[in-house]
Amino acid sequence: MFVATGALILPAAFDAALPEDASARAGVLNLSHGASIVLLIIYGLFLLYQLKTHAHVFETEGLYGHGPALADTRVGPPIPYWVTISTLLLTTVTVSFCSDFLVGSIDGAVEGFGVSKTFAALVLVPMVGNAGTSLLFSLIVAEAVTCVSLGYQIQMDLVVAITLGSCMQIALFLTPLLVILGWIIDVPMTLSMPSFTF
Repeated sequence: MFVATGALILPAAFDAALPEDASARAGVLNLSHGASIVLLIIYGLFLLYQLKTHAHVFETEGLYGHGPALADTRVGPPIPYWVTISTLLLTTVTVSFCSDFLVGSIDGAVEGFGVSKTFAALVLVPMVGNAGTSLLFSLIVAEAVTCVSLGYQIQMDLVVAITLGSCMQIALFLTPLLVILGWIIDVPMTLSMPSFTF
């Protein structure tokens, strides 16, 4: 997490230290591309560590650290692959239409509520977007419900592990992946997060 934080702060500090010109922007972009590649490699190595080389470190006895393992309590046959894949495809198409509607309604909502577009883009849209994206929403809701349930059971070590896992997925995987995808489609995206005002 420390490496991810440093890699995300470094391009912003580099950007703030240099004057605003084309060569500085190119330098920040190159630094962001390099840092993103390093972060994705670190995330891949972390997954290798967690899932293969040291999987025993991350195993628990059961769902909440006690009782029988979750796999032993499963009832009924597993869901066929074609059902899960078709459900995922149908959900993806539905979510794309909902996202298109959400983006189209931003201007009216900004004028109606009297907030700035920056606040709507950086705070409101991600909150509503997570609620509209079924895969992300299900993961976020599942993580939130699990954290609240485990916190109620005074199992704070698992709450911290779930929270840090989510932060690491965003910092080590999603943010660098978006920068690399921007590089592939020739859209200059950097890890330098500009300051914003409400």
